[in-house]
Amino acid sequence: MKQTRNIKAGTQMDYESVPFHVDTIPMKSYTYNLFVYGHINNAFDAVNVITALQQATPDDTVNLFLSGEGGCLSGVDALLHAIEMARENGVSVHCVVSGLVASAFTFIPLACSSFELAAGTHFLLHCGSVGAQGTLNEYRTSSAFHVQYMEERFKAQYEHFLTPQEIEDMLKGVDMWLTAGQFAERYNKRNEILLELSKTENTVDNEEETAE
Repeated sequence: MKQTRNIKAGTQMDYESVPFHVDTIPMKSYTYNLFVYGHINNAFDAVNVITALQQATPDDTVNLFLSGEGGCLSGVDALLHAIEMARENGVSVHCVVSGLVASAFTFIPLACSSFELAAGTHFLLHCGSVGAQGTLNEYRTSSAFHVQYMEERFKAQYEHFLTPQEIEDMLKGVDMWLTAGQFAERYNKRNEILLELSKTENTVDNEEETAE
C-alpha cells in the first residue's frame, strides 16, 4: 500500500484566510498473476485474464504467465486487444514464458511490454488450420474468408520479427522452430527497427510542423 499523508490547504478570501483540511485517499497497488496455459478454444476461455487487464491500473504489477499450444486465433485476438488497451492505459504487462509456446500464442510475448523466457522455452511458428462445416457454398465462403484473415493477422503480428519471405513460407505450410535465444534475438532486432521507424516518423512530423 502506498504511504499517504495529511495535507494542509487553504484559499485566500477577501476578508481572511480560511484553512481547510484535505486527506489524500489511500490507494492500493495490486499484483496480478495471470495464467494462460494450455489451449484457448474461444475468447471466453481467457475472460478472467481479460477482465483483470481491464481492471489493472498503472500502479499495479501485471505478470502474464504463458505456455501452451495456442488455439483459436480470434480468441487470442481478444486477449491481444485487452493487452493493447491495458498498455495504452499506462499498465506494464510483463510476460513470463515457459515450455512450449506455439501457433497464435507466439503473438502474445510480442504484444506485451516486456517478457522473460524460462530455461527450455521453445517456440513453434506455423500456419493455422481452418475448420468449416455446412454446405459446399458455406465451406467455400468461410474458408476463403479465414485464409485472408489469418494472412493479415500473421503479417501484422510478425512484421519485422520475421522476414517477408519467412512469413510467405509459413503461410505455405513451413514450420519454424525457435529456441529462447533465437526468439529473443529476433525480438531485439524488431525493436531496433521499430525505434528507427519511430525516429523517422518524429522527424517527418517536426518538419511538417516547421513548414506550417
